[in-house]
Amino acid sequence: MKNLTAALAGGAAVATVLDGLKEREARKRDLRARLDALDAEDRAAGRASEADYLDGLRKVCTSWRKLLNADAVHGRRVLRDLRIERVPVRQDERGR
Repeated sequence: MKNLTAALAGGAAVATVLDGLKEREARKRDLRARLDALDAEDRAAGRASEADYLDGLRKVCTSWRKLLNADAVHGRRVLRDLRIERVPVRQDERGR
């Protein structure tokens, strides 16, 4: 609104400002339609939503922790086979 007020106060023609607003609204509608089309494509291809992906990732991470705790040598071999070179490790709230 500040920019709109400044443009009008600076002598910009109302028609010019309105044309700019219309162009931006059309661009916004176009981008929204493209995003909706991509979302529909993801659903049609059976791709998981972000929430489903994160839920699956949490399950895999839990399984990884169990695997690494049970057999660290095997876990390292799997990580190497997957070409995972670095695994960042942080301490939890209990300092482990």
